[in-house]
Amino acid sequence: MKKLFLILSILLLFHTTYAGFPVGKGRTVLSLAYNFYHSNSNFDIDGHIQKSKHGDYFDSHYLSLYVAHGISRKLDIFAALPYVYEASRNDSIYLSRGSFADCLIGFSLTKMNKSFNKFTSFKLAGIWPLYHGVKPLAISYGATGVDFTINYTSTPKKMKIKGYYMLEGSYRHYFTPEGPDQFLFDIGRSFTINHFNYIICDLSGTISSSINKSTIVNPVLSKDFSYLETKLTFGRRMSRTLTLYLEGFYTPIGRNTGRGLGGVFVSVWKLP
Repeated sequence: MKKLFLILSILLLFHTTYAGFPVGKGRTVLSLAYNFYHSNSNFDIDGHIQKSKHGDYFDSHYLSLYVAHGISRKLDIFAALPYVYEASRNDSIYLSRGSFADCLIGFSLTKMNKSFNKFTSFKLAGIWPLYHGVKPLAISYGATGVDFTINYTSTPKKMKIKGYYMLEGSYRHYFTPEGPDQFLFDIGRSFTINHFNYIICDLSGTISSSINKSTIVNPVLSKDFSYLETKLTFGRRMSRTLTLYLEGFYTPIGRNTGRGLGGVFVSVWKLP
C-alpha cells in the first residue's frame, strides 16, 4: 500500500502542474503539495477485499516540493523532492517513520501543433532514494530507477464545456534483480467552470510486475500488484501566478495492494 501511495503522489504532481503543457522559455513553476492516505483493508492476490483486524491501519503523510523551469518553448527541466511520514498499527504493534523518499530529476520535451491546442510531451526522469533501510517501515524500494512518460493533452475549440482532455502513459523501472517494472496510466478531463474555477476528473492505475510475488501480508516486499484509481480535483485560480488544487481519491479495484482513500492539497506558483 505504501507503493500505491507514492505512485499516486508523483502522478498528481505531474498532472496538476500543467498536465502536458510546457512551462515556457525562462519561466519557472513551483509546486508545494500535501497528500494524506489512509487504509484499513487490502486487496488480496485475487483482487478480493481483506479487511484488517479491528484497530489496524496504515496512514501516510506526503509532503513534496516540485519545480520546473523552461529552457526553451519546448524543453523543460524538473525535479521533485518528497518527504514522507508513515504510521501503521498491526496486531497492537505501532510503527512510524519519517524520511525523505525518492527524488526525481528529469526533463520534458513538448511538441505542439500550429493552433497550440494539442500538446504531446515526452518526459524522462531518474529516480534516486534519499534514505536507507526498511526499518521500521519501508519508505519505497530503496533503489535507483528511471521513468519515461508520454502525455497527450488536447483543448478542442468545439468543446461544449471548455477545458482539456489528457491521456498519459508511463513506464518505470527500478534497477534491482526484482525490479519492479511498472506501467502507469492516467485519463483525465478538465472542465473550466469560469475564469477562476476548474474541475478535473481522472481515472488512473498502475500495473507492477516483479519476480517477487510476495503478498500484501508483507507490504514492505510487495512489488507485484495492480490497482485502479478514481480522482476528483477542484482547482481555483487565486491570481495570475497562484492556483490551488484540492483532490479526493479512492481505490475501488486492486490486486495485492491496499484499498484506501485520501486527499491532496496542491499549490502551484507561476514565477516570471
